[in-house]
Amino acid sequence: KHAKIKHEIASEVSDAIWTYAALVDLQSQKNALFLIHSLEDEIQQNRKILFALLSFLYDTKLLSEAWQAYEYGASSKKAYALELVENLISRELKELVFPVLEEIPISDRLQQLKSIYPQEKLGLEKRTIALLHRSDKWTTTWTKCCLFYFIGKNNLQFTTKYLLVWLESQAEKIAQETAVWALVQLNPIDLQQHLEKLSHSSCSWIAELVQKRLENNFPELMVERVFELKAVDLFKNTKERFLAGIVPNLEKIYAPEDSVLFEQGDSGDTMYILIQGEVELYNEQKTLSILKENQFFGEFAILTSRARSATAYVKKKSILYRLHQDILYDLLETNIEVGKSFIDVICNKIRNVN
Repeated sequence: KHAKIKHEIASEVSDAIWTYAALVDLQSQKNALFLIHSLEDEIQQNRKILFALLSFLYDTKLLSEAWQAYEYGASSKKAYALELVENLISRELKELVFPVLEEIPISDRLQQLKSIYPQEKLGLEKRTIALLHRSDKWTTTWTKCCLFYFIGKNNLQFTTKYLLVWLESQAEKIAQETAVWALVQLNPIDLQQHLEKLSHSSCSWIAELVQKRLENNFPELMVERVFELKAVDLFKNTKERFLAGIVPNLEKIYAPEDSVLFEQGDSGDTMYILIQGEVELYNEQKTLSILKENQFFGEFAILTSRARSATAYVKKKSILYRLHQDILYDLLETNIEVGKSFIDVICNKIRNVN
């Protein structure tokens, strides 16, 4: 049992070091920011799994406490967490996992594990192809989305055949959509032929998506909706891969100037996120606030199940997302970062009102 766990630990370290090498290849590339952030998040997942695996070999309670301090604590708490781990585990395991866990430059991480997991600088083309071929065991759907977005934005023509092969596989809608978009951006000479073939795909979603493209009615990218949400205070500390899970459930609204989203006294089971424009909240006595882009409102009615305490009037033509109560509750239940942000922002709103 212990040998198998140690083997799994070695696999996680190997994957993390490979990802660090990928970050080195990508750090100077244009339009790579979201891909880099997603790869960094994958490394954090490696770390989480390392703590979990170590808990099978050593004191479970102490390692759980160490992970909480490491994941959510300030730098001093991270240092405490690492000290705790260092005092628990063997020297052999420390030499293996600490280059991944410690806050040190990537070059130092690669150097410390060079004898076990040597990495080479691949360059843009080889690294991109390696990322395209990466097993689903070691990568997330969101990383694939960011990779396809990176390919499309940078017009990486050498990826065309790999995209076409990938589109024959089954995957989540958001990844399929971004891959089709990337293929269109590459605009190979036989694009129409490929699109015609994909329009008859056994995957109904791809067929529908490609048909819309053939009709020049390509939908707004879900990945770009994630980027929009990330700019909102409520979601600024939320991992993009979690936001990708709720984007398909968001309703986008284009509200004309001088319209009303809801009135005081209405029942409310939705909240709104203002992406662009201006909305005034007022009651029968006064204006409560003027909201501008990247702010949200209507959350109190969701949380308290009470009637709306204000009217929401669109002062300038606006673009908003409407989020339903059940989706918000699922998000709060499964994502501690959203819960913490939600509490912080609401507390600040209450302070400002008072």
